[in-house]
Amino acid sequence: MLCNERLCPGTFIYICVKTEDENGKRRKKQEKYRVIKHYPHYLLVENAFGFKKGITNAELAQNGVVTQLMVGTP
Repeated sequence: MLCNERLCPGTFIYICVKTEDENGKRRKKQEKYRVIKHYPHYLLVENAFGFKKGITNAELAQNGVVTQLMVGTP
């Protein structure tokens, strides 16, 4: 899925991730990520500990970070 919006490197975004606490219960938590590079179909980000992660444009749309997605032509 392509999007019309491009996020500049160095921008901070918040993404909702599912984690487990010490009791084994699943929780939703917002984590802060720094944008490294925006590729056509995904975004390469880094958290505060330096771990890198790829987030797809569909996940960005679900979290409300990106609002304009490209419409596929038949």
